Amino acid sequence: MLKVSQNYPKNIATSNQVFRQEIDFKNITKAPTYALFQKLGLISSSSSGIINWLPLGLRILKKVENVIHKRMTEIGCDEVALTSLSSKELWQKTGRWENNELFKLTDLKKADYCLAATCEEEISEIVKSNLDSYKDLPLLLYQITRKYRDELRPRAGLLRSREFVMKDAYSFHLDQTDAKMCFDLFNQAYYKIFNDLKVPFVSALADSGEIGGDLSLEWHYPNENGEDTLFECSHCKKISNIEKQASLPNDKSNEASEASEASEASEVSKASETSEASVRYYLTEDNNTLIAAYYPKERKLMSSFIKKEIPEINLKLKDQSEILKLFKENTDEENNGFIKNVIRVMDVRINPSTILPDFPSEIKFQRNSFTTLNDFSIVEAKEKEICGDCEKGVISSFKSIEVGHTFYLGTRYSKPMSLKVKSTDGKQDIYLEMGCYGIGVSRLMAAIAEVSRDDSGLCWPSIIAPYHLSLIVIPQFSNERTAGKVDQLIKECSENGIEVFNGNTNTNDYSLKKRINETMSLGIPLFIVIGGKFLDKNMIEIEVRPSKFRDYKTNSSHDSELEINKLYRDPNNKRNWNWEFRKAIKNARATYNETHVVNRKGFIPVVKALLKDL
Repeated sequence: MLKVSQNYPKNIATSNQVFRQEIDFKNITKAPTYALFQKLGLISSSSSGIINWLPLGLRILKKVENVIHKRMTEIGCDEVALTSLSSKELWQKTGRWENNELFKLTDLKKADYCLAATCEEEISEIVKSNLDSYKDLPLLLYQITRKYRDELRPRAGLLRSREFVMKDAYSFHLDQTDAKMCFDLFNQAYYKIFNDLKVPFVSALADSGEIGGDLSLEWHYPNENGEDTLFECSHCKKISNIEKQASLPNDKSNEASEASEASEASEVSKASETSEASVRYYLTEDNNTLIAAYYPKERKLMSSFIKKEIPEINLKLKDQSEILKLFKENTDEENNGFIKNVIRVMDVRINPSTILPDFPSEIKFQRNSFTTLNDFSIVEAKEKEICGDCEKGVISSFKSIEVGHTFYLGTRYSKPMSLKVKSTDGKQDIYLEMGCYGIGVSRLMAAIAEVSRDDSGLCWPSIIAPYHLSLIVIPQFSNERTAGKVDQLIKECSENGIEVFNGNTNTNDYSLKKRINETMSLGIPLFIVIGGKFLDKNMIEIEVRPSKFRDYKTNSSHDSELEINKLYRDPNNKRNWNWEFRKAIKNARATYNETHVVNRKGFIPVVKALLKDL
């Protein structure tokens, strides 16, 4: 057994002291959130996009993970831990090896690998090697681990880094019906996760992008500093991301449905009229059909909208000269070099007076070679246009931070990975239907900090706060008698699951004001100041850190009353605990935090009620 020398110093410096930097509390609002993380000793960055987790930050991260673990377990999702190294061979099967954001490396045997940014290939290979029968389905698996992306411009600390912590889950099913039911199941679990975190959120219809599949939902925190743009319709109330939101020019035909809002947007209708169009060419997968997309010159083309109307379009081939060359090579030579098929897709904003670009002169054509698709919106939506889904409401936009994404993948990965089982009658092989479900855990932590921070610093929901309560002793009362009573109080808190922050107790030159500022900046939801009232009368003064979302109640809650108000309404509690409840006051002269003064009997119940609300 290891013996510790009796002379080993007992006043060991805590990591909370070692890793914190000097902070100008008066100008704390000027510090970007990622810089505040480093100054407060939550993380350290050795180079751009590379994060080291320090004890205080790791406490918060692990609590976020615990919220996710709980909800994943509830839906029967089993935890795994997959390798970070994934072979080139697997990624080539799905056509994703050429992704330029992958970190790639070669071992001593000249074999190529990547650091996994996501694990569809790896998990599919594992399931393929172990699945015996359709009777083993559905299968739900998840992990929380580090992922890697060769981000060209890492920024904003944890919000866009090269190494990040992610929860990625995968589900495997025999048919579409079961897979889509599971997609809904995961979204219900996500709803509970974000409710648990007590920060206002939205879910948005989304395009599946590089991951693939035809059904996906994003989870966002609305915030003016966010990089994403979401749209919400005033009529159908759908929220969609900018890649998913179709829109129509606002004109008089919509005045019956949303008259007041349509009139407000009349100027957008005029702006939508254009005198000149741009064109972009695409091919179908077989290279036999040319697609010409015409759209207003000043608008951004959304190729995903074209794919809705022409599913066989090839969006991977982008070089315009190469597209025209390939199409010309596939021209029917027996028809004197004239082309067979051209589909013109005209954005709804193109009108008879619009000047269209000339068709490429090197390609011969006949009039009957053309098919024209009209009245489709194929450009990026703009605020105050008409919703392309319900065609009644007016859309408005807002900025947000994406923190989660769920996908129904179909057979996007099971087919190239040859992941299949025998059908229930044993007569045919069936490719598995899949889903994948991600939450950027470290990004989620950073997003909560960004959205909820205030003039005093960070402000965490109590469920993920580094500590529940900060204990601050007034310097003149720092003696052996105080220490004994404080130890008893800390022990009582610990026995009731209340985590106490007692930082810098060994630093004599740390003033009371500085300790309170420190507590506020760290986002600890409650703090108590130990002084004469506690020592002489056994009364404890609990101060509540102000929070933007104190009154935010989740949509799933049928009881919107705060727990602390319920507790205070009982006259027995007020009498037995000598409870004095001072509500927060903010005016031109001063700001006073919500404060509760109670005796020792009421201390634990009041703290627990407050933590439920915060």
